[in-house]
Amino acid sequence: MMNEKKESRGDVTRERVVNAAGELFAEKGYEGTTNDAAAVIFRLLQITHDDVPDMHLSVCGELAGRPEQIPRLLQCGVRTFSVAPPLVPIIKEAIRNSLCTAPLTKDNELDE
Repeated sequence: MMNEKKESRGDVTRERVVNAAGELFAEKGYEGTTNDAAAVIFRLLQITHDDVPDMHLSVCGELAGRPEQIPRLLQCGVRTFSVAPPLVPIIKEAIRNSLCTAPLTKDNELDE
């Protein structure tokens, strides 16, 4: 009797992320991928959110501190943003504005 390992949801997601990264690299090449890192990150976040919608996704650094990117990050399932202290009020406002334009669901409630 063979001991077959059942493929977990995490394994499937990991495989999809690796494949998407490979496709992006093949499509854009090294320069295009490194110059457009946000597009790569958004695609990988979306794949993760689609495969595991209940996973808590977080973003930190420069991308989390860009108010114009907040709506797209929220759509990708990101719920935690880590930014420099001076950016906190700006990012909170961007989140509130994004949530005001989208229907409020359990998935996009704002914790105060």
